[in-house]
Amino acid sequence: MTHATRIDRLVGLAVGLGIGAALAATPGIASADDFQISIDGMDLFPTDGNTATATSGMGDIAIAFGVGSDASASGGVGDYAFADGAGTDAGAGSSAGIPGSYDFALATGAGSIAGAGGGNFDTAMVNGNDSVAVASGDAVTDGGTTTNYLANNDFAYVLGSNSQAYGGNYFGVETDSNYDTAMVIDPFGTAGSTASAGTGDYDFAAAFGDMLHAMAVAVNDMITILPSL
Repeated sequence: MTHATRIDRLVGLAVGLGIGAALAATPGIASADDFQISIDGMDLFPTDGNTATATSGMGDIAIAFGVGSDASASGGVGDYAFADGAGTDAGAGSSAGIPGSYDFALATGAGSIAGAGGGNFDTAMVNGNDSVAVASGDAVTDGGTTTNYLANNDFAYVLGSNSQAYGGNYFGVETDSNYDTAMVIDPFGTAGSTASAGTGDYDFAAAFGDMLHAMAVAVNDMITILPSL
Protein backbone atom coordinates (compact mmCIF):
# COMPACT_ATOMS: atom_id res chain seq x y z
CA MET A 1 0.00 0.00 0.00
CA THR A 2 2.93 2.36 0.68
CA HIS A 3 4.22 1.94 -2.88
CA ALA A 4 0.74 2.47 -4.33
CA THR A 5 0.27 5.68 -2.32
CA ARG A 6 3.63 7.07 -3.45
CA ILE A 7 2.89 6.25 -7.08
CA ASP A 8 -0.53 7.95 -6.89
CA ARG A 9 1.10 11.08 -5.51
CA LEU A 10 3.77 11.11 -8.23
CA VAL A 11 1.19 10.68 -10.97
CA GLY A 12 -0.96 13.46 -9.53
CA LEU A 13 2.07 15.76 -9.36
CA ALA A 14 2.99 15.01 -12.98
CA VAL A 15 -0.54 15.71 -14.19
CA GLY A 16 -0.57 19.03 -12.38
CA LEU A 17 2.81 20.03 -13.77
CA GLY A 18 1.83 19.10 -17.29
CA ILE A 19 -1.46 20.97 -17.36
CA GLY A 20 0.06 24.04 -15.72
CA ALA A 21 2.96 24.07 -18.15
CA ALA A 22 0.62 23.74 -21.13
CA LEU A 23 -1.41 26.74 -20.02
CA ALA A 24 1.70 28.81 -19.34
CA ALA A 25 3.33 27.90 -22.65
CA THR A 26 0.35 28.66 -24.91
CA PRO A 27 1.39 31.67 -27.03
CA GLY A 28 -0.74 34.57 -28.14
CA ILE A 29 -2.43 33.74 -31.44
CA ALA A 30 -2.14 36.38 -34.16
CA SER A 31 -4.10 34.68 -36.94
CA ALA A 32 -6.04 31.55 -37.79
CA ASP A 33 -3.13 30.29 -39.93
CA ASP A 34 -1.42 28.52 -37.06
CA PHE A 35 -4.20 27.10 -34.94
CA GLN A 36 -7.21 24.85 -35.34
CA ILE A 37 -9.94 23.41 -33.16
CA SER A 38 -12.04 20.39 -34.12
CA ILE A 39 -15.10 19.24 -32.18
CA ASP A 40 -17.32 16.30 -33.14
CA GLY A 41 -15.59 16.12 -36.52
CA MET A 42 -16.13 19.80 -37.31
CA ASP A 43 -13.28 22.29 -37.85
CA LEU A 44 -13.97 25.66 -36.27
CA PHE A 45 -11.52 27.66 -38.39
CA PRO A 46 -10.68 27.75 -42.13
CA THR A 47 -8.47 24.94 -43.37
CA ASP A 48 -7.14 26.56 -46.55
CA GLY A 49 -3.58 27.66 -45.94
CA ASN A 50 -3.78 26.70 -42.28
CA THR A 51 -0.50 25.32 -40.99
CA ALA A 52 -2.11 23.65 -37.97
CA THR A 53 -4.46 20.71 -38.35
CA ALA A 54 -6.97 19.17 -35.97
CA THR A 55 -9.11 16.08 -36.53
CA SER A 56 -11.83 14.74 -34.26
CA GLY A 57 -14.56 12.12 -34.23
CA MET A 58 -18.03 12.33 -32.76
CA GLY A 59 -17.74 13.05 -29.06
CA ASP A 60 -14.04 14.02 -29.32
CA ILE A 61 -12.06 17.28 -29.18
CA ALA A 62 -8.75 18.17 -30.85
CA ILE A 63 -6.85 21.45 -30.55
CA ALA A 64 -3.62 22.40 -32.36
CA PHE A 65 -1.50 25.53 -31.85
CA GLY A 66 1.67 26.25 -33.81
CA VAL A 67 3.11 26.03 -37.29
CA GLY A 68 2.79 22.48 -38.60
CA SER A 69 1.18 21.20 -35.40
CA ASP A 70 -1.32 18.35 -35.53
CA ALA A 71 -3.92 17.09 -33.06
CA SER A 72 -6.15 14.07 -33.62
CA ALA A 73 -8.86 12.64 -31.38
CA SER A 74 -10.90 9.83 -32.92
CA GLY A 75 -11.79 6.16 -32.77
CA GLY A 76 -13.88 6.35 -29.62
CA VAL A 77 -15.73 8.87 -27.51
CA GLY A 78 -14.51 11.34 -24.92
CA ASP A 79 -11.02 11.53 -26.46
CA TYR A 80 -9.04 14.77 -26.17
CA ALA A 81 -5.86 15.81 -28.00
CA PHE A 82 -3.96 19.06 -27.51
CA ALA A 83 -0.81 19.99 -29.48
CA ASP A 84 1.06 23.22 -28.75
CA GLY A 85 4.29 23.98 -30.58
CA ALA A 86 5.85 23.97 -34.02
CA GLY A 87 5.72 20.47 -35.51
CA THR A 88 4.11 19.05 -32.38
CA ASP A 89 1.80 16.02 -32.63
CA ALA A 90 -0.88 14.79 -30.21
CA GLY A 91 -3.13 11.80 -30.84
CA ALA A 92 -5.84 10.30 -28.63
CA GLY A 93 -8.26 7.44 -29.21
CA SER A 94 -7.52 4.92 -31.95
CA SER A 95 -3.98 3.50 -32.06
CA ALA A 96 -2.61 0.79 -34.35
CA GLY A 97 -6.18 0.34 -35.56
CA ILE A 98 -7.41 -0.33 -32.02
CA PRO A 99 -10.25 1.97 -30.90
CA GLY A 100 -10.07 3.77 -27.58
CA SER A 101 -12.30 6.01 -25.51
CA TYR A 102 -11.66 8.67 -22.87
CA ASP A 103 -8.01 8.93 -23.87
CA PHE A 104 -6.01 12.12 -23.29
CA ALA A 105 -2.93 13.33 -25.18
CA LEU A 106 -1.17 16.62 -24.51
CA ALA A 107 2.06 17.73 -26.18
CA THR A 108 3.78 21.08 -25.64
CA GLY A 109 7.17 21.92 -27.09
CA ALA A 110 8.54 21.95 -30.61
CA GLY A 111 8.72 18.58 -32.34
CA SER A 112 7.24 16.60 -29.45
CA ILE A 113 4.75 13.72 -29.68
CA ALA A 114 2.04 12.48 -27.30
CA GLY A 115 -0.05 9.42 -28.09
CA ALA A 116 -2.76 7.80 -25.98
CA GLY A 117 -5.17 5.08 -27.09
CA GLY A 118 -5.55 1.52 -28.18
CA GLY A 119 -7.56 1.11 -25.01
CA ASN A 120 -9.54 3.26 -22.62
CA PHE A 121 -8.60 5.96 -20.11
CA ASP A 122 -5.00 6.22 -21.31
CA THR A 123 -3.04 9.45 -20.74
CA ALA A 124 0.12 10.73 -22.46
CA MET A 125 1.66 14.11 -21.65
CA VAL A 126 4.81 15.87 -22.88
CA ASN A 127 6.29 19.20 -21.88
CA GLY A 128 9.60 19.72 -23.68
CA ASN A 129 11.15 19.83 -27.11
CA ASP A 130 11.67 16.71 -29.25
CA SER A 131 10.27 14.37 -26.61
CA VAL A 132 7.82 11.48 -26.83
CA ALA A 133 5.17 10.09 -24.45
CA VAL A 134 3.03 7.12 -25.47
CA ALA A 135 0.39 5.24 -23.45
CA SER A 136 -1.01 2.76 -25.89
CA GLY A 137 -2.04 -0.72 -26.90
CA ASP A 138 -0.47 -2.52 -29.83
CA ALA A 139 -1.39 -4.80 -32.73
CA VAL A 140 0.83 -7.88 -33.18
CA THR A 141 0.90 -9.82 -36.46
CA ASP A 142 1.89 -13.49 -36.29
CA GLY A 143 1.57 -15.85 -39.25
CA GLY A 144 -0.54 -13.38 -41.16
CA THR A 145 -3.01 -12.96 -38.29
CA THR A 146 -3.19 -9.65 -36.46
CA THR A 147 -4.30 -9.61 -32.82
CA ASN A 148 -5.08 -6.48 -30.85
CA TYR A 149 -3.66 -6.17 -27.36
CA LEU A 150 -5.25 -3.44 -25.31
CA ALA A 151 -3.81 -0.92 -22.89
CA ASN A 152 -6.23 0.52 -20.35
CA ASN A 153 -5.60 3.16 -17.69
CA ASP A 154 -1.96 3.58 -18.69
CA PHE A 155 0.02 6.77 -18.12
CA ALA A 156 3.12 8.25 -19.80
CA TYR A 157 4.64 11.59 -18.87
CA VAL A 158 7.74 13.56 -19.89
CA LEU A 159 9.00 16.83 -18.46
CA GLY A 160 12.12 17.83 -20.37
CA SER A 161 13.60 17.68 -23.84
CA ASN A 162 14.96 14.75 -25.86
CA SER A 163 13.28 12.22 -23.58
CA GLN A 164 10.86 9.32 -24.04
CA ALA A 165 8.25 7.58 -21.88
CA TYR A 166 6.27 4.50 -22.95
CA GLY A 167 3.46 3.00 -20.90
CA GLY A 168 1.22 0.06 -21.78
CA ASN A 169 1.62 -2.54 -24.50
CA TYR A 170 3.85 -0.67 -26.91
CA PHE A 171 6.56 -3.28 -27.24
CA GLY A 172 5.17 -5.88 -29.67
CA VAL A 173 4.49 -8.42 -26.91
CA GLU A 174 1.36 -10.59 -27.01
CA THR A 175 -0.40 -9.44 -23.86
CA ASP A 176 -2.75 -6.75 -22.64
CA SER A 177 -1.27 -4.10 -20.35
CA ASN A 178 -3.18 -2.12 -17.76
CA TYR A 179 -2.46 0.50 -15.10
CA ASP A 180 1.16 0.99 -16.19
CA THR A 181 3.03 4.24 -15.54
CA ALA A 182 6.16 5.57 -17.27
CA MET A 183 7.60 8.90 -16.22
CA VAL A 184 10.63 11.06 -17.04
CA ILE A 185 11.38 14.21 -15.04
CA ASP A 186 14.42 15.84 -16.66
CA PRO A 187 13.74 19.58 -17.04
CA PHE A 188 17.39 20.66 -16.91
CA GLY A 189 19.00 17.82 -18.85
CA THR A 190 20.39 17.94 -22.37
CA ALA A 191 20.82 14.32 -23.47
CA GLY A 192 17.43 13.19 -22.16
CA SER A 193 16.22 10.01 -20.43
CA THR A 194 13.82 7.14 -21.08
CA ALA A 195 11.22 5.22 -19.08
CA SER A 196 9.29 2.12 -20.20
CA ALA A 197 6.53 0.31 -18.28
CA GLY A 198 4.20 -2.35 -19.59
CA THR A 199 3.55 -5.79 -21.06
CA GLY A 200 2.17 -6.47 -17.62
CA ASP A 201 -0.13 -4.77 -15.13
CA TYR A 202 0.61 -2.15 -12.47
CA ASP A 203 4.20 -1.57 -13.62
CA PHE A 204 5.97 1.68 -12.76
CA ALA A 205 9.13 3.11 -14.34
CA ALA A 206 10.50 6.55 -13.52
CA ALA A 207 13.68 8.44 -14.39
CA PHE A 208 14.46 11.57 -12.39
CA GLY A 209 17.42 13.21 -14.09
CA ASP A 210 19.47 13.13 -17.27
CA MET A 211 20.92 10.14 -19.17
CA LEU A 212 18.86 7.54 -17.27
CA HIS A 213 16.98 4.53 -18.64
CA ALA A 214 14.28 3.03 -16.39
CA MET A 215 12.47 -0.16 -17.41
CA ALA A 216 9.65 -2.07 -15.71
CA VAL A 217 8.37 -4.54 -18.29
CA ALA A 218 7.32 -8.16 -18.85
CA VAL A 219 5.95 -8.90 -15.36
CA ASN A 220 3.25 -7.50 -13.09
CA ASP A 221 3.79 -5.06 -10.22
CA MET A 222 7.36 -4.18 -11.19
CA ILE A 223 8.79 -0.87 -9.95
CA THR A 224 11.98 0.75 -11.27
CA ILE A 225 13.01 4.22 -10.11
CA LEU A 226 16.29 5.84 -11.20
CA PRO A 227 18.49 6.96 -9.67
CA SER A 228 17.95 4.18 -7.16
CA LEU A 229 16.42 5.22 -3.87
